[in-house]
Amino acid sequence: MKRITLPILFMLLAGMAVAQIPNGNIESWKTFGFGPMTFDYPEGFLTSNFTVFQGSDPSVTEVTGVNGGKAAQIKTHLADEDGSLVPTSGLMMSLKGQLSLTGDFDNKFAISGKPSKFEGYYSFAPVQGDTFSIVVLLYQNGTVVGVAEMSDNQTVSNLSSFSLDIDYVGSNDMPDSASITILSSSNEDIHDGTTLTVDELKFVTSGGGTTAIFSDAKTFNGQVYPVPANNTLNIRLAETSAQSAQIELFDISGKLLMTKKLDAYTENASLDISGLPSGILFGTITVNGQKHSFKASKN
Repeated sequence: MKRITLPILFMLLAGMAVAQIPNGNIESWKTFGFGPMTFDYPEGFLTSNFTVFQGSDPSVTEVTGVNGGKAAQIKTHLADEDGSLVPTSGLMMSLKGQLSLTGDFDNKFAISGKPSKFEGYYSFAPVQGDTFSIVVLLYQNGTVVGVAEMSDNQTVSNLSSFSLDIDYVGSNDMPDSASITILSSSNEDIHDGTTLTVDELKFVTSGGGTTAIFSDAKTFNGQVYPVPANNTLNIRLAETSAQSAQIELFDISGKLLMTKKLDAYTENASLDISGLPSGILFGTITVNGQKHSFKASKN
């Protein structure tokens, strides 16, 4: 398999929002442009589109997903290697932040709670026995403490659900971040045209918890301040609603600490958190029928 290198041009990618799985439902796509190179990519993920030779189709593209939404199709493609076109696995990898001048990047995103499963939907169309792979790593202070893996070479024509158990090194390990790496072809002899489609990626925590709370939530685009807060947490909504909205606050284990309903057309809200314990807070705002997630902290 061709070794994938990361060109300096990806320094121009903006920092990605931190959520339980950033854009895990694959609904948000952005356009990248640098000189003659232009392609779309799912927000929150690094893709192999930059390895596709000029004039050919991108290797990661938007297709129809679950319930008519969006999904990502990852294709094994031809890429230039020393003047020759060779089959190269399609890649989709979680990405946070920007590349450094050395080409290093941070593919870990923050999580809360201790997920027990990694779930989603996939379909697969292999060429000559190609095998896809999905690898999820969970970290504690940069050290791997949990892993979930999936690989197969069997055709799956329609988007089908999968559920992977997360295996932890120790029973008391509590992860603080995770990474996701998806390859359309992970075997040694790979073939142009193999496609893997993925959608609705999420963590699940047995018995609830913040991973389950945020699995279907979008990142909140309004303002939450001050950080950290002492007695009052202020929230400025990115959009108002003709119907009542609702804010919920949780601790790191997913325990509900507070619920506040907002009147229609509310733009700003203040929460009295003086009685809450100090530490990290997670919240959801349900407005116009859509759940959004945010992170805060209390002194």
